[in-house]
Amino acid sequence: AEIVERNNMTGAQVDWLVPHQANLRIIDATAERIGLDRAKVMINIQKYGNTTAATIPLCLSEWWQEGKLRKGQTIVLAAFGILGKDDVGAAMETAGGPLALLFGGMVVARMLAMTGIFARVGALFLRASRGSGRRYLILLVALVAPVCALLPNATTVILLAPVIVGVARALKVDFVGPLVIAAIVSNSAGMLTLVGDPATFLVGSSIGMSFGEYLQKVSLAGLLAVLVIIPLLPRLLPDIWHARIDLPPATDLPPIERPAFAAFALLVLAIMVGLFLFGEELPTQLGPPAVAIMAATLALLVIYEARIEPVENVLRDVDWKTLVFLAAIFCLVQ
Repeated sequence: AEIVERNNMTGAQVDWLVPHQANLRIIDATAERIGLDRAKVMINIQKYGNTTAATIPLCLSEWWQEGKLRKGQTIVLAAFGILGKDDVGAAMETAGGPLALLFGGMVVARMLAMTGIFARVGALFLRASRGSGRRYLILLVALVAPVCALLPNATTVILLAPVIVGVARALKVDFVGPLVIAAIVSNSAGMLTLVGDPATFLVGSSIGMSFGEYLQKVSLAGLLAVLVIIPLLPRLLPDIWHARIDLPPATDLPPIERPAFAAFALLVLAIMVGLFLFGEELPTQLGPPAVAIMAATLALLVIYEARIEPVENVLRDVDWKTLVFLAAIFCLVQ
């Protein structure tokens, strides 16, 4: 009611009220104070229950889809518990490090995917398996763990999924189980280094632990978390573990697309890993989040100069949904 009066309006001039929906009694009281007919109140509490401030986008979406919203209508939004500028700032200060690591890792991983390296890795993976399901599963752990120790696990699993599926099909085994194992290994491998997982970085950085200190004091636990998976493989995937086929004669490995670009991509990755290790010992200290952003910037510059693919495509392929989701989680916790 105060907002309506402040804008020199009356309830009759309001087309819709979208209230925070804790219960109908509060909704009716709010409409009454504004002098608004209940037919002009968006209500969906009977469908979803108390969705707090999320009611606003839910109602707007429903009413829009039903064609009830029109350009020029006046809508009053009423919500409680909305974060202020200082609250969001505090949340983003905490979330900045993990989000920077994720973004940087996604861009570098996307750059590596453009080189054809993963196709060659798949061919080498198949050769190394020698037609054995047991070797396939053990090599899967050995492949996924070190990559996920340095790059975002979700992005890495997505990049390696075609490799895992391709080798499984060549061995004539179901690929669903190996993909599940890859997801489990990726999460365990996130404890191998300080930058392997946003949660790991958040906890480690909150107690002032550097990348090197984490390697010395905590990485062994992450290694054990990965290694403990291997003895479980025969029980989890017995059919694949005991599978054995004769592979056709080895053919030439897939060529590396654009060798010069691939060399630059590996150089960017090497610089990122090197600065993870020693960046905090430089005269101007570089923490892991700053290193990740620098690596992403360098990767985008190389991609732009190489003219292989528009930078816009690379940025579009970043998993923005995950980044926004994590940022929202930090705001929720705040």
